[in-house]
Amino acid sequence: MPVRDAIDTILIPVDGSPGSMKALHFGGMLAAQHGARVVLLHVFLRGDLTEALRGLDEIEREGGEGVKDLVGILDRATIEKLKAEGASHERLPQPVLDYIATRVTEAAERGIRSHGVSNVRTVIEDGEPAPRILELAEKENADAIVMGVRGLSNVEALLLGSVSQEVTHAARCTCVVVR
Repeated sequence: MPVRDAIDTILIPVDGSPGSMKALHFGGMLAAQHGARVVLLHVFLRGDLTEALRGLDEIEREGGEGVKDLVGILDRATIEKLKAEGASHERLPQPVLDYIATRVTEAAERGIRSHGVSNVRTVIEDGEPAPRILELAEKENADAIVMGVRGLSNVEALLLGSVSQEVTHAARCTCVVVR
C-alpha cells in the first residue's frame, strides 16, 4: 500500500474504557491538526461490562446521560448488582447493549467535536472487535486507526492477545496505539 501525504480519515474504536478515551483525545488532536474526517466505531461489548457501566456513571457525573437512564430498562438495584458482580453481555438484554453503545458513541462524538473536528461519522456494529475494526478501516479508506492499548477486554484476551495487537498486526494503514 502506498504511503499517503495526508491524513484524510481516522478511525477511532471506542468502548468507554479509559484507554479508549485517551485514544479519542489523541485522535481528536490529530484530526484537528490535519483537518481529517473521523469515524467512531463501537462494537457491542462482549464479556465484562463492569467498566462500561462505571464509565456511564462518569458520563452522568459530567452532566450527560448516564446510568440513571438505564432505570427505564433495568431497575437501579439490578444495575448496581451487575456493576458489583461483574456485568456480562450474556446477562444484559439487547436494549441495554444498545443504550450503552449510544451513550458511549455520543460521549465520544462530543469529545471529538470539542477538538474542533466537524466531519464525524459514528458506526455501531456487532461481532468480534478486531475484524470489525479492520473491515471498517478498509471500507472507509482510513489513513490511520487510533486506539487504546487496552480496552474493556476479558481474561481470554490476556491469553490470546489484545484487540490492539491483532489490529496493528493486520491493518493496512497506520496504527497508533495510545497508552
